[in-house]
Amino acid sequence: MDNGMSDEQIEEMLNKIRSLHNLMMNDFETLIKRVLMLRIKHLQDESSINRPPISTVFPETNLPKVLQVKDIQKYLGIGRVQAYQLVKSEQFHIVKVGRKILVLREVFLNWLGNYKKD
Repeated sequence: MDNGMSDEQIEEMLNKIRSLHNLMMNDFETLIKRVLMLRIKHLQDESSINRPPISTVFPETNLPKVLQVKDIQKYLGIGRVQAYQLVKSEQFHIVKVGRKILVLREVFLNWLGNYKKD
């Protein structure tokens, strides 16, 4: 099927699409990082007002060794859609078993620790 575009024009369009995709992924990662930082700050602010510290509200030891998306959602206090976007963002290693998405607790906490330090 002839679409009237040369191979060079098609390649140029594909390069533009790839560039746009990369920009969007960078923006998405930055947004996720900011949301998590704001959520952590919010929890820290709340905890300083007659509440126990985050570490006692969300102790890492209460997390299962293998996390599901619902565990990450509950731990971070984010919505279901945000939790799925996070695990699909390729910021840490996941394992798919059928339709389930699994994350090792240590992998998740190491990733989260890097965000807390930024």
